[in-house]
Amino acid sequence: MTAGVSMYRSILRRLAKLERAGEAELSFRTPVSHAVDVARRAEVTQATTSNHHVDALRATLPWLEGQEDGGGRGTFSVSRMRAIARDMFKKSAEEGSASKALDAYIVLIQQSRLQVCSTTVFHEPTSTRFEAWSSPIEDPFGGTGADKEHHHFAYRVRITNEGKKTVQILGRNLSAENASGESELSIPGYHPIYHGTPRLPLTPVISPGHVFDFASNTAISSPTGYCRISFAVEATGEEEGGRQQRQRQPEATEAGRRPKAFDDVKNMVTAMSAEMKSNPEVLEKVNEIMAGVPKEDLAAMVKVMGLPEGAGVTPDMMPDLIKSAAETMARMDAQEVEELTEAALENEERLADLVNLAEILPQTMKALRHEQMDVATLPDSHSECSTSGIRVKVKSRFLPNRSTPAVGQFFFTYDVSISNESEDKVVQVRDRHWIIRDSDGNANEVKGEGVVGEQPILRPGESFNYSSFTPLQTECISNLKSEHVGSMEGSFGVAYWNPRDGGASYDLETSKSMEIKINKFNLNAEGVREEETRRRKNSYTVHTVFKLIHGAW
Repeated sequence: MTAGVSMYRSILRRLAKLERAGEAELSFRTPVSHAVDVARRAEVTQATTSNHHVDALRATLPWLEGQEDGGGRGTFSVSRMRAIARDMFKKSAEEGSASKALDAYIVLIQQSRLQVCSTTVFHEPTSTRFEAWSSPIEDPFGGTGADKEHHHFAYRVRITNEGKKTVQILGRNLSAENASGESELSIPGYHPIYHGTPRLPLTPVISPGHVFDFASNTAISSPTGYCRISFAVEATGEEEGGRQQRQRQPEATEAGRRPKAFDDVKNMVTAMSAEMKSNPEVLEKVNEIMAGVPKEDLAAMVKVMGLPEGAGVTPDMMPDLIKSAAETMARMDAQEVEELTEAALENEERLADLVNLAEILPQTMKALRHEQMDVATLPDSHSECSTSGIRVKVKSRFLPNRSTPAVGQFFFTYDVSISNESEDKVVQVRDRHWIIRDSDGNANEVKGEGVVGEQPILRPGESFNYSSFTPLQTECISNLKSEHVGSMEGSFGVAYWNPRDGGASYDLETSKSMEIKINKFNLNAEGVREEETRRRKNSYTVHTVFKLIHGAW
């Protein structure tokens, strides 16, 4: 009886500690292991958040299953846990055994730590739930060297799509902070999720009703701290029934109700503001752009803006007015732009002109966007150079289907042609040296033997052509001034031999060596800005923060 009372009090103290930590409920979770979780490959599965909590409950305290709040969710409120503890105390008193209470207390210690070291964020625009929690682990690298001074943690992130649209996780960034709030580990920018063995990059696509989870590890110098992970998320596809509902919406309605054109124009104005923010240089070109706007567009703008003819405002004055408005909009945030547009278009007398404007303005918007992208002329994506009669031509191509511009991930292929235009040399390409620079000028050097696994021999008049590829991580496209995201240059190391010097065959041992220059060519993500502008309204950033605790809690 005494043991039962002591256990009951311990459980109540643990539950009170949870409440003081700001936790109103306890969701059963599986502790994170480096060997089991971090090393395995992540995948998208069909499940729900509740499935995982119930599985954890079933694995730890199976006799509690079905007693949760609402039943079957693997989650208990603290008050519900107190009621269960009270029932257990009564039964243990009747049976003279406190074994179940002891099991519950051991599990409660484990689960309360996981609860305190967890976070749950529900992202309403995409109806996606983000859960993350950490567990202390031993040094996964054997505790050698400086790692002995660090405290190691494994963490799991579970992302559940509870909505009707498919979502894609484009990338993540991470910061691990010590107890003083100093960042000790940082993954800047937004990178794919590298996971499992072998470590493969993932940008998972999560369908409605599916879940993606992965685990990783981090380390800090103090026994407690925080881990902050942000995710770049994009909603894709059409909501179920959404297209049909929009088709039934009337194009225009009676006075007092907004026509569809109202939202069309509002969205276009917001998009124009976003374009100007992402490429400030366009402000210098607004007058030039507006000079080419059709007269009927300018006249429609005058009417919709409510500018009276008596005030002396004519369509010819619109370019200057638009330039002034553009400069103002570029300094405003999204909310201010939306409020300004709402106020400007609220006058019901302008609805007829608004419908008219919505039909002709898209062409102007298209021209505007095209001009914005071309403000800074893209440098050549090809180069050509001849060294001692050996000519090298290179041309790069952007592959959008293997790129994620929203998080600065670009993928390019490049075609290389090496031609021997000399009259007296036989050459062999022995090695290559590439210098790859991103938009900030950061350089990455690549050296290796041969090209695409070969060391081709070229006699006078012969050529060798090949294609290769390079990924490039740089600023996200919205932060770049143009679609120029990087460059490549380098050299080929070749051995050469002159047959006139004697001998009938190519003898490498008697050859000479020289370096063949590869002129700089640029990596241009052509056409990506317009696509990213279209996608931007469905792109979001979701932030999660959870505790790291090594030791007793």
